[in-house]
Amino acid sequence: MTGTRFQGIYAPLSTPFDHRGEIYWAKLDHNLAMLLRTKLSGVLVGDRWGESMLLSAEEQVAIWARVTERCGDSTQVLAAISECGVAQARVLLGRAGACGCVAAVLEAPRLESLAPQSGMSELFFRAVADTADIPVLIRARLGRGRECLAPEALGSLASHPRITGALVHSDSADRVVAASEACGTAFSILVADLELAVPCLRGAACAAVLSLASIVPFYALSIEEAVRTREIPAARELAARAAPLCKLLKQHGAPAMKSALDLRGSYGGTPRLPLLRLDPTSHGDVARALHGLAS
Repeated sequence: MTGTRFQGIYAPLSTPFDHRGEIYWAKLDHNLAMLLRTKLSGVLVGDRWGESMLLSAEEQVAIWARVTERCGDSTQVLAAISECGVAQARVLLGRAGACGCVAAVLEAPRLESLAPQSGMSELFFRAVADTADIPVLIRARLGRGRECLAPEALGSLASHPRITGALVHSDSADRVVAASEACGTAFSILVADLELAVPCLRGAACAAVLSLASIVPFYALSIEEAVRTREIPAARELAARAAPLCKLLKQHGAPAMKSALDLRGSYGGTPRLPLLRLDPTSHGDVARALHGLAS
């Protein structure tokens, strides 16, 4: 399965909720409209930043449909699918395609507590992709631990005709380079960590999905532009300035993103229970980390 190209910067979309905990559609439209004024390549809908584990399958599909309708052909919509087994993932994959999503980002469930068997993630990815009618990108943490994939394992998955790329996390740019070499040039590597963006967008990766891009999209795009124009010292400096914010986002998750969105003129609001707003001290930390990052 070929033909879909991924490049540039993608933003993971937050899910806004009203005071009753229902999806706040008007604010979803507002946030998306602000992102669509930029040159972002696309949005990732329904991952941890969108509080996917607190959404029903029907809510997830409704958001995909709403976002794809508003994005049209100019902005790619990637559907995140996680926390489910093979049968449910196949159904969601089909519905993501019917909504108009250009690809799905598939995350394997964590089953070690049920059965400490090796190779379960690889089996999950292959079994789901077997019936896919849109390209599948797998979410992979590169490394040697139980929940990680070795670059060679990712290279093996790249041979599947419907697995066309991977959204990777890693503590080492060298592992991303090794994975890129193992997978070949036809396979799309997207990075999910700011610290990997500068070293990997220079060749090993074609795109990045950055939480930063949902909050200060122009700033995230400036990092990619500096890499693309080979102004690497400038790109490193920009990334270093944003590192404190990204650290807080990793530490506090979706509530931190919502605080940052509120501070920058988008709508964050209250997370869905049982998640809570950031405490005042952490909110202040986010505000200080945002200072100086142009949006």
